[in-house]
Amino acid sequence: GLWKQIFAGVTATTIKKVAISENAQVTLPLQLALAADKARTTFDAMYAAATPDLRANPDAFILVSGNLFQNYYQSLIAKGQVYDINILQNGLQTLSYLGKTVINMETVWDTDLFADFVNNTTNNAGYLPNRAVFSHMNNLPIATLNESDLSLIESFWDPKERKNYTAYGYTVDAKVIREDEIVVAY
Repeated sequence: GLWKQIFAGVTATTIKKVAISENAQVTLPLQLALAADKARTTFDAMYAAATPDLRANPDAFILVSGNLFQNYYQSLIAKGQVYDINILQNGLQTLSYLGKTVINMETVWDTDLFADFVNNTTNNAGYLPNRAVFSHMNNLPIATLNESDLSLIESFWDPKERKNYTAYGYTVDAKVIREDEIVVAY
């Protein structure tokens, strides 16, 4: 998976990482208690660590877990800045940071991360709930084992729930193509 590649790249020091100190706390409630403006300071550090090519890429974006998204949203409100929440065609909420789209991945990441990364059942800590990825679309393609699998996707948009539902009977995975064009935070 994407996060397995990211962790391997960070360990090998081929992917730059910004630490989110709250993720080191011993319980899930403490991990989720982000300091005011934590998302903004995290984005600042990620932007500073990025290559000039990534910063200049007009298609660059920041994918974030739901907790970081809410923290950033609250920062914008507290500062009285003009903000706009957009809903993309796939139903994900977005904001902007220095002209880069910030995409709320809570419906994609948060539940799955909790299910896949919790390392104990005592306090549920350890799954690094606050995460962000700064990259661009061409660097994080979604792929299948073969091209014909893409014709088997079943998908529909529910406007009442503002959600996109997708079903498929094969393996789908995201890949990091160039490790110098991604900065992560967790």
